[in-house]
Amino acid sequence: MTVTALVALVEAVVASVALIVCARVAGQSSRASAEIVASTAFREQLLQRVAALEAEVKELWDKRREDALTIRAMGDHIDKLEGHIWEGLPPPPPPRPGGV
Repeated sequence: MTVTALVALVEAVVASVALIVCARVAGQSSRASAEIVASTAFREQLLQRVAALEAEVKELWDKRREDALTIRAMGDHIDKLEGHIWEGLPPPPPPRPGGV
């Protein structure tokens, strides 16, 4: 084998190894990028889910307050009816408040 052919063979082997190394590094980089994109998308999904749950909890608390006011109005009306009965007043009973 001549020196020129040997040099060409060595250059070809070095170039092939370099291509393999570059491909491997690019593949690792590509996987890392894909993982970052996936984790970012997952984080965004979690943030959207948390925002939706916060809105739902706020709505439930608002409805709970409305229910508490209705229950209080019902209790007040029952107290008026009991007072009407205990005082021995004739019918009609006190009118029912609106929304109860």
